[in-house]
Amino acid sequence: MLNRIIVFGLILAAAGCTGIKGDSAVITQEPPGANCATGGAKVQVGGEAPVYVCNGAQGASGEQPVATPEEPGSNCPAGGVRIQVGGGTATYVCNGVAGADGTNGLDGQSASVTVEPAGANCPAGGLAVQVGEGPVSYACNGADGQSATVTPEALGANCSAGGVRIQVGSGAASFVCNGAAATSPCMGVPGLSVTGFTMSAGMPYTATVSTFYPGGLRALVYSFMGEGGYYVQAGASNQFTFVPNVSGGPYINYVMVSDGCQMAWGSLSGIDTPPADVQHLGRPARWAPTRSCSAGPTRPPPTSTTWRSPGTAAVPSPWPGRPRPTTPSSSAA
Repeated sequence: MLNRIIVFGLILAAAGCTGIKGDSAVITQEPPGANCATGGAKVQVGGEAPVYVCNGAQGASGEQPVATPEEPGSNCPAGGVRIQVGGGTATYVCNGVAGADGTNGLDGQSASVTVEPAGANCPAGGLAVQVGEGPVSYACNGADGQSATVTPEALGANCSAGGVRIQVGSGAASFVCNGAAATSPCMGVPGLSVTGFTMSAGMPYTATVSTFYPGGLRALVYSFMGEGGYYVQAGASNQFTFVPNVSGGPYINYVMVSDGCQMAWGSLSGIDTPPADVQHLGRPARWAPTRSCSAGPTRPPPTSTTWRSPGTAAVPSPWPGRPRPTTPSSSAA
């Protein structure tokens, strides 16, 4: 009968109703105020009255400890440090007392230092050091250095431009070689000369400049100076059309040919040296004819025109600012 009652009770418990879902608690920070003098936390559960968990009141400021040396005495037999906090009782941090003396050590042994001759122990001699009856140690001298012999070294496999040979004893020789000679872009350039400067008869006048330049390694640049007209490049690189600006002449004209390394001169009257007032390539003094001229109409100032071969830089005009022709086939400096 009891078993039946228990089973019936379990069936009733299993058939009971589910409980109501509880509200969540919300916790927020509570600033200092009427609810919490020093701040704290506010706990809110549903619509119920909040509960406050407040911080404790701030405690009184502690007093600074003062540490002073404590002389040996009743507080510290070997001395130490006295620590005083406010008006409280002082405390002491004491040094430890000296321990008992230890057992004396054995007497040391004397060191004997003698000169060691050259031999098996020191090939170049030195010192023998012995402590008591212990083993002997040696402080040996270094071996003598070897002399260095310095002699000139001729041009060859060791130094292509020559130099100095250094021999230390019987060891391998070392060499201090001269640097290679500097090279110039003009080294190996053949000589240049003007072999002819002629002008055709009648209009238009065609001037032809002939040069001797074996190999033609560098481009040639032509410059003209003189009186009575100017030059415009014609078909060939060494032919130019002379445009007179004085009727009937006389014409005094010079040509300068340069490859950038050297220059050569010629005149309409034959191969000639440059005028005395022409001082340097690209920088001659103002033209001042040294030849006598027949009487005739007044001639304009001398002119100068410079042409360059294709792909080369133009030579500066000897007389900047003078009028000169500009044509598609010529380049005026």
